[in-house]
Amino acid sequence: MPLKQKIFYISIGVILLASFQIGFHLLPRFAFADSHQAQEAESQPEPIKTLFLIDYPLGGKSAYLEWVKEVSPSLVTEEVARIRSYDNFEGSSPHRFVEMEFNSIEDMQKYQRRSEIRALMADMSNHTSRSEVHTFIQRSDYVKLSP
Repeated sequence: MPLKQKIFYISIGVILLASFQIGFHLLPRFAFADSHQAQEAESQPEPIKTLFLIDYPLGGKSAYLEWVKEVSPSLVTEEVARIRSYDNFEGSSPHRFVEMEFNSIEDMQKYQRRSEIRALMADMSNHTSRSEVHTFIQRSDYVKLSP
């Protein structure tokens, strides 16, 4: 697939993802059993995580890791609360899981509008064989119980 076509598809994907995220965030919230949590959420921003599921190109893990070392300083900006990455212990697909945490949806959107970040995301297809992006809003449904 030619590079221009890859960039076109990535651009369309980024535009669709951003519009769905904005639309989803603007939908009215329904009050169910956790209405007290909905009231708390209105007073404080909701943490957001963007998850990347990445497969290395065949025989290209070391090249991908070199690229990551090169671009990782550009990924850390004031909007990002935390970045973590994990390799799949079993070696199966996806090979790598990367999570980026933001304190609010506004921080995430500001981050995604940066030209250097858009360029890096567009370039990702040149260093991976497959990647997926998912965005999640933190909820307090599960609570870690102390023993």
